[in-house]
This record gives sequence, structure tokens and C-alpha cells, in this order.
Amino acid sequence: MRVYAVCLVSTLPPYESQGSILSWSQKFPKKFILHKKTLAETCWFLSKTLSLFCQPGTKTSTIQEEMQICVHHREDHLSCVVFTNVDYPKRVAFALAFQAMEQFSTVFRDRWREQARKDALYEFPQLQRLLNDYQNPSNHDSIARAIENSDAAIEVITGTLNRILIRGETIGEIAMKSEELSAKSKIFYNESKKAKRCCIIF
Repeated sequence: MRVYAVCLVSTLPPYESQGSILSWSQKFPKKFILHKKTLAETCWFLSKTLSLFCQPGTKTSTIQEEMQICVHHREDHLSCVVFTNVDYPKRVAFALAFQAMEQFSTVFRDRWREQARKDALYEFPQLQRLLNDYQNPSNHDSIARAIENSDAAIEVITGTLNRILIRGETIGEIAMKSEELSAKSKIFYNESKKAKRCCIIF
């Protein structure tokens, strides 16, 4: 079981077609070092796009090929997206998202709102520490249960990314139109889909 990446996103209105990245941390295995930039770009795109799909005050999870993506969108329009393998407990992934947003809010309070409409990449080393700490989900299940019991956010179960519609378009259609994704990342996205697997899976 493994956490691949965690991304904090602002979806503070008015936004255009995507949210904006506030902080990001990843831990891809060394054997995928050649794809590191493409993987990061793809995760950024999915984080910014899926955060808009997830309504304020809700959580959603989806499976893309063999990767689990959990999104928690708070009422204040701060979102956290966690990328894991499919065996990783969803409850623990949401606990990681919850703690990441709580710690980010403690450090930056409302300052993130000032640059909320463009990628900011705040210095937030706590995010990498959380990502490392949550690699073993069994260490955090009791915390996850407590958060789950006290968290009022509604979880929406989504099947695959292909079923997610934003403004009547699928994620794949938005990806092909995106100016942020490089040609290489668009090819990577399409090829991994055709191969019935995602190269982020290790």
C-alpha cells in the first residue's frame, strides 16, 4: 500500500476551468524517475480539475485504471487530493487529506486566499512529512476512524474518471483541450488509458 502524491488546491470562486495549486508533495518510486515530470503534471491537472467536480463540503473518490484518487473539498473552498494505489484504505486517505488541510490552515490561515486564483506553491514542508508518515496506513486507522466519525462531509462514490462530468465534458475531453498539459503528458494520459493501466501504478 502506498501514497503517491498529495496536492492542496484552491477552488475559491471565481475560477475558470480549474482550481489552483497551493502546495504539492510526491513520492514516486525511483524506477519512474524518467516519468517524474509527466506524472507530476498529470497529477496537477487531475487535482485542479477533480477539485471542481467535488462540491464544497463533500468528499469523492474515484478509480482510474488501478489508481485511487480521493478528493476532500472543504466549505471554505480549500481542497486536498490524495493519490494512492487501490489497496490503500480510503478512510485513511481522507484522514490524510483532512490533516493536510487543517495543518495548512493553521500555518497560513487565510493568506492562501490572496493568491487563490493562480498556482502559488507555498513552502509547506509539513505536507511531505504527512505523506511520508501515511505510507503505513495501519498506523493511522484509529485517527482516521475518529475523523470519519466527526467529519460532516458527504462522500460521493464515483466509478472511474470516465464517468466524471464537468460542464458536460469527461476528464479525458478536458485533458485533450487543456493548455496546461504538455503534448507529452497528453500522449502519456491517452496511452496509459489505452493500455488499461496507469503508469503511476507501481
